[in-house]
Amino acid sequence: MESPDEAPYFCMADTRCRLCQFELEEDDLVIAHIRGQRFSIEFNLRMADTIHDSYKWINLHTYASPRCMAEGRHIPFFHNDCFCFRLYDISDALVAAGDYTFDPPAYERNRRSHRIKRLLAPKLRDELQIRLPAETLMAVAGLLVRECTVITAEEQSLGINVSNITVDITQDIYISYTTIDGVRYVKSIGNTVSKLYNEDHPGLLSKQGEPVGKIWIAEDHRGIRSGLKLRDILIYNEAIPDDTSNYVGWANPEHPNDVIDITTFDQVNSFPERLQMTFFNCNTNGITGYTAVTGGSSVAMIHAHENDSTGFYADVDAAYPRGFFIHMPLDDGEFVTEIYRRYALAAGNRISVCLVFITNKGRNTLFGTSGPPESCLVLDKILTPAPNGTQIWFNDLTSVHPKSLRYLAFDELVPPIQRPSPPSLIPNPPYFWTQNTEPWFVSSCSMEGIVDMTLCRDTAFDHRPITGILLEYENGHRECLGQFRFDKALKKVRVEHITDLYIGSLRTTCSYLYIADVTTSPPHDYGGLSWMRVSRHGTLEWWSSLRHSIVRYTSTTGQLTNLET
Repeated sequence: MESPDEAPYFCMADTRCRLCQFELEEDDLVIAHIRGQRFSIEFNLRMADTIHDSYKWINLHTYASPRCMAEGRHIPFFHNDCFCFRLYDISDALVAAGDYTFDPPAYERNRRSHRIKRLLAPKLRDELQIRLPAETLMAVAGLLVRECTVITAEEQSLGINVSNITVDITQDIYISYTTIDGVRYVKSIGNTVSKLYNEDHPGLLSKQGEPVGKIWIAEDHRGIRSGLKLRDILIYNEAIPDDTSNYVGWANPEHPNDVIDITTFDQVNSFPERLQMTFFNCNTNGITGYTAVTGGSSVAMIHAHENDSTGFYADVDAAYPRGFFIHMPLDDGEFVTEIYRRYALAAGNRISVCLVFITNKGRNTLFGTSGPPESCLVLDKILTPAPNGTQIWFNDLTSVHPKSLRYLAFDELVPPIQRPSPPSLIPNPPYFWTQNTEPWFVSSCSMEGIVDMTLCRDTAFDHRPITGILLEYENGHRECLGQFRFDKALKKVRVEHITDLYIGSLRTTCSYLYIADVTTSPPHDYGGLSWMRVSRHGTLEWWSSLRHSIVRYTSTTGQLTNLET
């Protein structure tokens, strides 16, 4: 008998059902589309696994990665319920409609579901012809969201014919639209109404004789679909490029033209396919701090805190699930004066390309892993942001491989300038650091003058560790230790008149060290924790990795760590 390993491999294209276009979750009952009307047996989804289908004699690889190591043909999956609910055979047009250009943000799933419920509820009211409270109608609509999207996807893909239309922008230009899940898209464009597939209500986009200076193509994660939406715009008689290496998607029509590669400082002329550029505002009014997400050797993204919104955390968790969040708070009147690149060796002699922000009040924050002291001697200045605000563009982490912040764009590019690294960024590593090759993130603060303390607890883990602390001082200064996220922050605690802090540590079943609690009074019951007493003088350091949290307290009387836990 042949071995199952000899069966052909097919790789999961993405983690969306191509019918309802909602996420496929672990243990969902799913079915794979091999080709045409050939499908796998239904099975419970296990991500990052290989499932052998003995009936179809195939292997299904469920890593959902464009660079899957199995190197099989990528095929779409469906919820089994959606597949059974469908009204028609699966068509190529339907499968293509669910092939997103890029992954949507995490919040889009809830927004899309809510849009569909709002559209469906009044239709239910009209069909049922009975008076029901709006809350009841919304609840019923919520139960039918996936079924509604399956029907919509099938109807939208029926009778699709792709055709090319030449548009003269010096003549009248008419445009028609289609609506998908409550969002309106351009469907077609032409110089006459008859060119628009006999649409009922085409609109006049521009009149003959009106100059057309620029044409912007705006697309979301669905892309620009043939038949469903306008596919592309090409300039007549110009050579069509063989690839899309110079097509860059920008989050705003107004953007810089020059892009640099921060690994080489070269200006970029040829880009990765489907490169997307987004931005953060630096030094604009209302910014209270910055959060950078990093895996250690590079930065993944930067977020400017301009309001109380915490939605970006969910987006990053979905795209970069093992990211480390470094928060740099700002005091009143504080702004970023310089942004540097730190090119160094990280733990294990890995190349590390990280960023350093320096402010007008002398704050130096490294967004990335700490490296050996001998590799952290020099910084390269990239940018001097304007005190009244600068828009800094960087690539979306999902549009490059490996996922990292590699490309920057801003006005007035200048050659990099080197300077010595600030002493505060040259680590004095404890012995455990030199014996471990995983990335370590270092933060420290003075214990004098602290008046408020906000803890960050990660309840997503069973052991619920304290991952970081935001500290406020009597002079208004703020510092951050460890990994701090506002969506996981606890209530602020007043510690102005407290003499000491008490840090309790434990180890997980895998012997990973973590902070279990931080209190303002001596523990009456040790509860199995190992406690450190930290006085209100000296320096507290927090050494974090993706597995451990180690604290080191230094004062005139000596040093303490929680390593003996």
